[in-house]
Amino acid sequence: MPPSPLLAPLREQYADLRSGKLSAVALAEAACEAYRHRGQHDNAYLTWQGEAALAFAFDALDGVLSPKPAHVPAAPALADLTFGVPQRFFWDDCSPGIATTVQRAIHQLETAGARLVTLELPHTDEAYELFQKGGVAASELAAFLNTELPHMIEGLDPNVAARIRAADDIPAWEYVRRRTLLDKLYRAAAECMGQVDAVLTPTVAITPPTLESLEPEGAYAKANMKALRNTVMANFMGLCGLTLPVGRDAAGLPVGLQVLAGPWQDARLLAIGQAIEAELGCGLEILGEPLAP
Repeated sequence: MPPSPLLAPLREQYADLRSGKLSAVALAEAACEAYRHRGQHDNAYLTWQGEAALAFAFDALDGVLSPKPAHVPAAPALADLTFGVPQRFFWDDCSPGIATTVQRAIHQLETAGARLVTLELPHTDEAYELFQKGGVAASELAAFLNTELPHMIEGLDPNVAARIRAADDIPAWEYVRRRTLLDKLYRAAAECMGQVDAVLTPTVAITPPTLESLEPEGAYAKANMKALRNTVMANFMGLCGLTLPVGRDAAGLPVGLQVLAGPWQDARLLAIGQAIEAELGCGLEILGEPLAP
């Protein structure tokens, strides 16, 4: 039996993936096999290797899946960029200090030469309603777990397990309806995003909740919905996105600027993110060194 590719140094795994000597599927399968046996071996390095191997495998697959070049282009000048800024939805019910901090960052980009236009992403209410109903993630994850990893279902976090169980109550017609709606959201968002280089919004609209505040029944689900409201739009509309720290909210906790771009624009988005960061500053400059534990 040939040795597992996980035993090779990470740099060799990466080189073999790029050269074609090792397939992404083979590496992912080896990582999954390591996960199946991680409870039987006291080997933290094997578990870490598995996670890294999965990352490398998906990175290798990206070049096959994406029709766009994989390399990141040079950072554009802010004066050459047009940013869309929605006026609704993403800003609703923000915790104190979040909206003003993000608006201040956007204004700084405009002062530096970026062009701002008002742009509302289409069907955000429909997308959020679909998210609140669970979208298709629970059904598709339930199918994957029951087919590929049934032995892991008992070990799921209770909050995740509850969502998986709820998938049993979704009829086939409802799943198809949701997939059809997602297709509509993808098409509409892609057409809308063609008007700008990127869309700017707050990343998370709420101050991170304390662990104690999540203990009452139902508190976690409610907070989770609010925390994911803005970022889930990219998932449900087929967009790509990144977040950059831009300051602190009224509670002194970090605030992010979400930057959204059209489908398959990941490399271009990273370049835009570099241009924004060059103007606003990096995380260490804005937030300072993290506190020692």
